[in-house]
Amino acid sequence: MFLMTHWRSLRIERLEARELLDAAGVTIITHGAQVVAGLPDWEVTLGQAILDRADGSATDRTTGSIFRHDQTTGRWSALDNSVWTNSNSAAEHVVLLYDWSQESGALNDGWAEAAADSLFASLVDDNDYLSGDLTGQSFYELGLETPAIEEGGLLDFHFIGHSRGTVVNSLVTERFDHYFSTMIDHVTTLDGHPASAMNDQGYVSTDPNNNSRIFTYNNVLFADNYYQQNGSYEPVFFDFNGVRTNGAYNLRLPTTVLENGGGGLEHSDVHTWYYGTVTEPFDSNYSGFNAAGRNNDGDVSFPDSWWGNSGVPARDAIGFHFSEIAGGSRAGLEQFGSKIDAGSIETVNNGDFRFNFGVFSDNPPGWIRHGGSGTGDVDDSGDYLELDAAGNASFRRHNPLWFDVNTVAVEYDYQIYGIEGSSPDDQLQVIIGDTVIESLLLSSINGSFVIDHQAPLSFTHGGFVDTLEFRINDSAGDGIDSAVRIDNIRLVTSIPAPDADFNKEAAVSGFDFLTWQTSAGIPLGAVNAQGDADFDGNIDLDDLTVWQQQYGTSSLVAAATLQIPTAPLFGRNIWLEPMTESQKIRGDKEAIVWSNWQPSP
Repeated sequence: MFLMTHWRSLRIERLEARELLDAAGVTIITHGAQVVAGLPDWEVTLGQAILDRADGSATDRTTGSIFRHDQTTGRWSALDNSVWTNSNSAAEHVVLLYDWSQESGALNDGWAEAAADSLFASLVDDNDYLSGDLTGQSFYELGLETPAIEEGGLLDFHFIGHSRGTVVNSLVTERFDHYFSTMIDHVTTLDGHPASAMNDQGYVSTDPNNNSRIFTYNNVLFADNYYQQNGSYEPVFFDFNGVRTNGAYNLRLPTTVLENGGGGLEHSDVHTWYYGTVTEPFDSNYSGFNAAGRNNDGDVSFPDSWWGNSGVPARDAIGFHFSEIAGGSRAGLEQFGSKIDAGSIETVNNGDFRFNFGVFSDNPPGWIRHGGSGTGDVDDSGDYLELDAAGNASFRRHNPLWFDVNTVAVEYDYQIYGIEGSSPDDQLQVIIGDTVIESLLLSSINGSFVIDHQAPLSFTHGGFVDTLEFRINDSAGDGIDSAVRIDNIRLVTSIPAPDADFNKEAAVSGFDFLTWQTSAGIPLGAVNAQGDADFDGNIDLDDLTVWQQQYGTSSLVAAATLQIPTAPLFGRNIWLEPMTESQKIRGDKEAIVWSNWQPSP
């Protein structure tokens, strides 16, 4: 490296408009309440048919990938090759089948939020266990339109939910709205049903058919809803009614149409109807999973008369027609109600242990299934976690959760109510993944809870997904003799002031610009040293703006010492040119000239 001694200024101007590359796209399908555990067949046949459409009708089923959610681990796993032989290519469409069947029918509050928390985390996790191009890449990154340089880019996600699954999907999109500035392309609700017994979001007890709702958040580009209503909201024989979705195009399917074919429950017929809009262009000899066909979703058959009459548009002009894959126009569709902003989000779902269900064992939502586990007891009278030696109840691990880029500590309340003799050695450990972030010696009994205790994160990160565990560690190996109560667990965030001095040389210079340039477009998990000036976990034009504002705050190093490339950078041209005489007179040793976004000469 050598220093250039002549005066230079940096000019950045916009290139002519160019078309961005399309993302491969991800479809997420979420079922509703299940009487028995296990992924429903209709979810598999729908996912398979969508991949067939993405690959151009019936194929050899080796293009694209389809995964199911493992309720034990919280990870995604491939289906049998009889369904699809995954390509594991980042350039081809991916279908994700979310399974929350074990708790979806539980008549308790908290499970839908926990399921949404788990699904959200799995979409932003880095998938280091998958194969091929998908290794180490989150589905968020896979679905993000490229380049990811513009603030508020488009996320090519299509959420499809049925019944209570629409509530889960809505809560997932709320989390994206809370944490990210990206727009989700498409959300489809199929006979959405906020359940009364579970106190689902959107349920209204007064005239629930007309007043209950599924919500669309402001980060969703397009939403459509297909529903039916036939009698009471929640009849004895499970033929539930659907409701309208705010902020979406809504189409009520007439009962007289769905009664002609399909199954015995119109509530289920709605997802069968939607399947028919996916298979519309397929040949009559189309064959799918579980003997599915063009007019059979693997469970029941349906007629062509479900479309094109009684106010229902033609089969090729509704439903899946509006997806990114099918490419149908969404222009002119009437939107019912308004979209809303995300509300507050629990950083640790059920961190106060207000939800816990089970007769013979504890079942706290958020702390069991989907990767969570543990033997620690939840005290129902006080709504707190108890760790002790009784029954080896020494730990409790939360499902994998999202640690926002600005997370600096885990905060919790604790009360020590049992210690080990005169020489205590047991420790309360706070563990993130495999990393112990705190070991607290359990040396004296507390008469009451210690409030707002913080276990700091001592490592730099750009946002990540991992488990959170509380455990009594028997450091001396002589058995656990201590007991501790834990409550009100949450994550603490702190947003630093914007800083474009990425190399920490006490100067915001051209070297820092090159750091930003090298990493520009990282959509997730970025840190300040890579060029994340505003500490939001990605590297985009907002960070370049901070660099522009802070450039030259110290003259230790000049941008003119660097060879700035003249190649286009994400729609902009960057080059060096001689400084003007007026700039020299003013003494602008590191002057920057920012254009008014006119095309480059």
